[in-house]
Amino acid sequence: MATIKNLNNFSGTINGLVYYMANGRQFVRADAKKRTGTISKVSLKKMLPGIEAVHTMKAIHSMNHLINALKNEFDALQTVGGPEKKSIGIASGKSLSLVNAVRGHNEIKFTVRGTEAGLYLIILQINFETGAFRRKKMSLAEAHCIRKNTYTVETEYQARKGYTDLLFIYGHHFLKAVTIQEKWNRNH
Repeated sequence: MATIKNLNNFSGTINGLVYYMANGRQFVRADAKKRTGTISKVSLKKMLPGIEAVHTMKAIHSMNHLINALKNEFDALQTVGGPEKKSIGIASGKSLSLVNAVRGHNEIKFTVRGTEAGLYLIILQINFETGAFRRKKMSLAEAHCIRKNTYTVETEYQARKGYTDLLFIYGHHFLKAVTIQEKWNRNH
């Protein structure tokens, strides 16, 4: 309820506007609306296309950074063969699989199933926001095999804030990747 002291000096709410005095001056603002903790289904449906568009734009932006970081490998995959060489995978019919990758102190341990000669590893550390990256390419033969299908490779790359670490395996007709996970340490 509005309180009127004189024609130029009143306080209260009238038609959704709040009139008040502060330091001897008259102010007006919009009335506060009742807030709920949930978003209505109608407003969510209105927001969803915009959210999907933002996610799609970020995904395209990130993919462009990834293509830039692996440009030589993507170019080689695009130029290899014509219509007769469209299958991607291993010639023997077994599918190559890069199962996991875990970072230790100064090494990465990973599992590969279905290996063949001529495979390469790419350790890529990339910031998907800025496009900054660093990478190291080596032959799978350079990795130390600790048991069947499990390898380790030394790396000088330490985890960096804002960067995603990826391990790629690259062959004549394919490029596969996994995210490098941090080793969980009970002492920390």
